[in-house]
Amino acid sequence: YRLKLPQGEKRTVGGEFSLHKRNIDQIDYSFNVSLSLVENKYTNGNWYKDRHDIPISFKSQFGILVGKAHRFSLGLFYSMGRPVNEFNNDITGVYHTDRFKPTFLINFRYSFSHQFHRTRFSAYLELINILNQRHIIYKDWGDIDYKLNGFLPVGGIKIEF
Repeated sequence: YRLKLPQGEKRTVGGEFSLHKRNIDQIDYSFNVSLSLVENKYTNGNWYKDRHDIPISFKSQFGILVGKAHRFSLGLFYSMGRPVNEFNNDITGVYHTDRFKPTFLINFRYSFSHQFHRTRFSAYLELINILNQRHIIYKDWGDIDYKLNGFLPVGGIKIEF
């Protein structure tokens, strides 16, 4: 994909591979890999990495059903860091060469469900970012740092009639 801008051009290309196994025999899993490239061509005619360029991301989910009501799952997520260097008006060719640290998250989820006559009751507890990573993942044009939130427990209840 190419886009003409007043400052130059932008191009993107990418692809995704996905493999899923549905919950047939109490076990399910999925793997997803995304590859992409985002570049800008400025008035000097050279291509540079865009500040949103994340060339590789990987996500996988493993789940197991224990009995008829208890489900445990583990999620893994990896993403290369975004480019760091900010725009330089004289463009010397050293533009977005460094990257922030990669993001690696591990999430754990326990869920329970039970059928009461015509009503289904479900509850879950998810532990997000078990490694408690808090490094910078993005820096805005105004030098505002955006960090990972760190460890986050989340719970929920659902009742279906």
